[in-house]
Amino acid sequence: MFVAALYLIANGGWIFAKAELAQVLVERSWRSSHGGERHLPWPWADTWPVARLQLAAKDIDLYVLSGAQGNSLAFGPGHDSGSVLPGSKGFSVIGGHRDTHFTFLQQLALDDEMWVSNINGEKVKLRVHEITVIDTCKSDMMIKGNNPENIKVGSTLSTDEFASDRFDFMLSNPPYGKSWASEQKNIYLKLNKNYAEMIARQWHLPLYGSAFIIAVELPSSYLKKFAIESFGLAEHRQYCIPAVELGNVNKQLSSKITVVSGLVHHRVGSAKRLAPLLNMTELKLIA
Repeated sequence: MFVAALYLIANGGWIFAKAELAQVLVERSWRSSHGGERHLPWPWADTWPVARLQLAAKDIDLYVLSGAQGNSLAFGPGHDSGSVLPGSKGFSVIGGHRDTHFTFLQQLALDDEMWVSNINGEKVKLRVHEITVIDTCKSDMMIKGNNPENIKVGSTLSTDEFASDRFDFMLSNPPYGKSWASEQKNIYLKLNKNYAEMIARQWHLPLYGSAFIIAVELPSSYLKKFAIESFGLAEHRQYCIPAVELGNVNKQLSSKITVVSGLVHHRVGSAKRLAPLLNMTELKLIA
C-alpha cells in the first residue's frame, strides 16, 4: 500500500512538472516562430505554439499550442483549429486543463484584461465581459456560427422543443440508443384500415403534421397472447401490445412492412392524401 501510494503521488507530481517544463520549451519555440513559421518545441512534438496569452493582474503568461486534443493539452492550452487564430478577428476557442494551466480561471473576474498575440504578429487586448459554463456541443455550434440555443435537452420521441417554429422541411431521429419502450407503454395495432386512418387523421395529423398507415403481418399464434380492445363500432378494434415487446414484434414479422397510405398537413390546414408507397423494404417498427 505504501509503495502504491508513493507511486500515485509521484505520478501526480509528474503531471504538474511536465506541464511546467513544457512551457519552458514552448517559450523557446515561440521566440523562433514569429512571421508565421512553425518551430517544434522538441524534435518529436506534434504540436507547436500559435499564440501567447498574458494576464498581468494574475501573473499569467502562457503559450497556446496548436490543437485542442490530448497531445496538446498535456503541455499547455490548446487552440481549437475549427475557430480563428487567437488574436485574429472572429470567434476563437482556447481550451486547457483546469488543474494545471487553466487553474487561474477560477479567479477570473468581469472586466479583467489580457493580451493575446499570435504567430502572425497580431496582438489584441481583450476584456472579460461574460463568464459562463456551456455544454461542449453548444460551443461547437458557436464556433461554426450557428445558434447554440437550437440544441435542446430531451427526447424527440415524446417532446417537441420546437413546437413554436415552422419548417418547410425537417429530418428528426430519436436519441441514440434510446428505447421506444421508455417513451410509450403500448403499441396499438389496428385491425381495420379505415379505423387506422381515422385515428391518424384525428390524432397524429394535428400533432405531428403527417401520418402514415402501414400494414404488417404477424402470426396468429403470437398475437393470441394479447387482448383485442374494442371501441364502439365493430370495426374499431385493435391489439394492445406492451412496448417492451417491440423486439419480439420485429422478430415475428412474416413479410415486409408495407406503407399503404399517408396523410400530410398543408399550410392552409387541410389534409391531403398522399399516393400510396408500396413495398418499402427494410422498414421495421424500430423508433
